Amino acid sequence: MERNLEIFKIWHTMQFLDVMSDLMYMMGDRVSIENLILQLRADTRYSTSEKIAYLSMKAIEYKRLGSPIAAMHTLFGACQIAVHPAIIAEIYHLMFSYYRHIGTGNVDRVMKALDIDLNVLKAPEMVRCKAQLQIKLGEYTAAEGTLMEGLELAPLDQSLTKLLAELYAGLKQVEKAEELIDAYLKKKSKDAPILFVKAKLAFNKGDFDSALNLFKKVSKIDKSNLECKLLIPVAYQQKNELKHALQFINEMMVNKQQDDKSWRNIGTYYSNIGALDLAVYALEKAIKYNANEPEYVRDLTLVYSKKGDIDKAIGFAESKVRRFKKSDRIARILGDLYLGKHDYDKAEMYTKRALEVKPNDPFLVIMLGDVFYSRGDHQKAEEEFKRAIEMNKSNPEINVRVAQVYLKVYDFDKAEAHFKAAIGMIPNYEPAVKGLKLLEYLSTKKVSVQKLYDQLEPQFKALASDELPPSKDGRVLSVNLLDALVDEPDSEE
Repeated sequence: MERNLEIFKIWHTMQFLDVMSDLMYMMGDRVSIENLILQLRADTRYSTSEKIAYLSMKAIEYKRLGSPIAAMHTLFGACQIAVHPAIIAEIYHLMFSYYRHIGTGNVDRVMKALDIDLNVLKAPEMVRCKAQLQIKLGEYTAAEGTLMEGLELAPLDQSLTKLLAELYAGLKQVEKAEELIDAYLKKKSKDAPILFVKAKLAFNKGDFDSALNLFKKVSKIDKSNLECKLLIPVAYQQKNELKHALQFINEMMVNKQQDDKSWRNIGTYYSNIGALDLAVYALEKAIKYNANEPEYVRDLTLVYSKKGDIDKAIGFAESKVRRFKKSDRIARILGDLYLGKHDYDKAEMYTKRALEVKPNDPFLVIMLGDVFYSRGDHQKAEEEFKRAIEMNKSNPEINVRVAQVYLKVYDFDKAEAHFKAAIGMIPNYEPAVKGLKLLEYLSTKKVSVQKLYDQLEPQFKALASDELPPSKDGRVLSVNLLDALVDEPDSEE
């Protein structure tokens, strides 16, 4: 069957044209993968499912190591043993991501091939794959149609129901998501993944009582769902029951009380979802059990900053500077925090201190340039930006970071030049493409005199009444130009 699939035709083309971009593959993995596939096919000690499972794990390892061609080759080897829709779907994911990353027009070819192969392999895994790729392309209506067609073939397929409900939720079509889930749960009332989606929908609607009950129900059915357990304290917190939230966390961690890494992971999770009080609690526990890890201090400093307590963040980090003088992490974040406060002397001091530890870090060099530029010393800033780019001329991220600094100070021409330089290294490099789209959007805007006046009027009044406190950066008046942009110019009236 595999020779009739379009995906194999693309693979044979890739083997001749694209493998040079994967150095790990070219420097030996290609031969070792071929040998492994031959050995497994001839080995009678293992079942077909065991062979496929082993090759799938090898593919995951290659993917993790950043070798997509090697991962695809390994999965194609599994298909030589037996064609399975889940394996073909994973190959499509890898191929789509690979071509999208390198910026060729072959993404369209991959999608057309998937359409053809879906007619051969009418399986939920293939339907889900197509919908997921359509979502990545922003084709939400098409993805909805794909999933609806899939559910006509397999009405009680959990993965398709879950993805369609999540799509509706993402599009703010909550009623559709709830109707879909409720209809499914009438047939399968104890399906933990679907119940979990229902719980998150209730949470996002602000129905924290229902969410809490559902999270608890899912945790009893599926004890391996760690995210669900972690959301129970968040629901308690939303109900203003912080005591119950912390009690639940401690009970959950009863067997890992002194495991600083586990506490750090929990703290990071809560920080990422905005449950900042819980993040503080978990990260304080991590530091309690391992006071010598600068990353934990950095994480907690960031959480204080997210909470809006910049002074507490700075005070906490500065209390740890001496302990971690051989690490760049604390000095780096202090430089960033002081830059945000427009205290450029201290921002420069801490950024340079971080550079003493990591003198060849281009992103620290960019940060120093940002400090100079924000202070008005453009010549020094340009020197630092050039130095950062010289450190790694092939890294597009460096150019993007430089462009972001120029964006911040409204120097759009230089921002555009650096975004384009990044795309010159990797065509369609997504952060640079987004930057250019932002510049294009800004170019359609006009500056509203009225909005500028609205920003400046209270500052003028404060100056006139001597109520304006002294500015740390020496500026008397300030405006945010982005807040003054409009689609139409002010009327002459």
